Amino acid sequence: MRNRIWPQTSRVWGVVVFSLLLPFFANGTTEEMMNDKHNRVVMRMIGHELLNCLGDRESRVLPIEREEDQYRIAFEFEFGFDPDDMISVVDGVIAGANFPAHYFVEVLQCESEKMVYSFEISNTLNLGLLPCEGRYMPIDCYTLLITIMDPAVIAKPIIGWKPGMTQASVRENAGQQSKSPSLLSSKSTVLAVPVLLLIAFGLYYSRQKNSSEVDPNILLLGSSSFDRRTMTLTYQDQQVQFSNKEAELLTVLHATVNEPVERAEILHKVWGDEGDYVGRTLDVFISKLRKKLEPDSSLSIINIRGIGYKLVVE
Repeated sequence: MRNRIWPQTSRVWGVVVFSLLLPFFANGTTEEMMNDKHNRVVMRMIGHELLNCLGDRESRVLPIEREEDQYRIAFEFEFGFDPDDMISVVDGVIAGANFPAHYFVEVLQCESEKMVYSFEISNTLNLGLLPCEGRYMPIDCYTLLITIMDPAVIAKPIIGWKPGMTQASVRENAGQQSKSPSLLSSKSTVLAVPVLLLIAFGLYYSRQKNSSEVDPNILLLGSSSFDRRTMTLTYQDQQVQFSNKEAELLTVLHATVNEPVERAEILHKVWGDEGDYVGRTLDVFISKLRKKLEPDSSLSIINIRGIGYKLVVE
C-alpha cells in the first residue's frame, strides 16, 4: 500500500506548492481580472439605478460589454430620460464605488450608434455647467458608453453610500475613509492562499474521482481492484487470476454491493438455464471467490439464509 499511496501524496504536495506560488506569479493578472469584475458590477448598478429612477422595476439590464477602457450598458426596452436624472444617477453610483472622478458618458441611439447626449465628470468640472440640463430626451432605444479615465483603479465601495447621494457628499465620505489605513490589500493576500488551496484540493479530488470512473471495467473493492478485461484481482502487490465464471459471479455481487442478491438471480445472470447441476455448483464457486478475496480483510461474502449471498465491502 505504501508504494500506491506515495505517488498520490507527491501529487498533493505538488498542488499545495503550486497554490502557494500562484499568487506571486499571477498577481498582475488576478488584479486586472478583479478590476474588470468590479467595474462590470458598478456598470450594472448604474443601469439598475437608472431604471429605478424611471420607475421601471421589471425590465432587465442586458449583459455588460467591455470595449478596451469603455463599458457598454444596454437595456431590454426603450425609455426616455431627463439628463439631470441621468447625471445624478451615473455620478452617484460611480462616486459611491470610489472610482476616479474623471470619466465620460455617451448616450448612443441603438440602431444608428449616433451620440444623442454626453457629459464629462472630473475633479474640476462644475456640475452646474453640464450640457442640456432640463431637456427631456424622447423614448427610444439607448445604450450608455462609459469611459473610465483610470481603468487600473479597482472599484471599492464606500461604506454608507446610498443611491441619490451627491458627488460632494460621496467624496467627503471617501476622504474620511482615506484617513484610516486600509488592510484590504494585505487581507486579500492572506485570504487568497487558503482559498486557492481549497480550490486546488477540490480539483485534485474531483480529478482522482473521475479517473476512477473513466474506465467502467475497473471495479474498486475495498483495498483491491478488479479488472474485468483481464479478470485479474489486484491487492497491494499481489495479483490473482479469475476464471470466466468467477469474474461474472463477482460482477453480479458487486452490482448490489452490501445488499443481498437472490440465489435465483445469480444463477440466471451467470449460468442461464443450465439445469439443477448449476445450483449445486454455485456454492462451490462462492467458496472459490471467498478464498481469492481472503487476503483483503475489507472484503467478505456472506450467506443470507433462504435468500442468497451478499458481497460486503467495509
